[in-house]
Amino acid sequence: MGQHINIIGILEIVFGALWILTGVAVMIIIGVGAAALSFFADLPAIAGGLVAGLGFGIGLLTVSIGVLKLVAGIALRSYKPWARIVVIILAALG
Repeated sequence: MGQHINIIGILEIVFGALWILTGVAVMIIIGVGAAALSFFADLPAIAGGLVAGLGFGIGLLTVSIGVLKLVAGIALRSYKPWARIVVIILAALG
């Protein structure tokens, strides 16, 4: 049983890191796209800000989930009693 929990902990750490990288990439890509939208398109100035804010919000949510998965994976490998519950909840969400 302990080996299974260890493997799940490692997988949670890896996928948490991937979620964090994805969130950072989303923030960068949408930020650059919003800047290009403001610079090249004949749209009101608020359009670029709205796109940038939305991209930042989505990226921040993704990074937050990644951090939760990373912390849960580390705690699961340390056999913390609350870690299993957090991993089950995160698995049910996504």
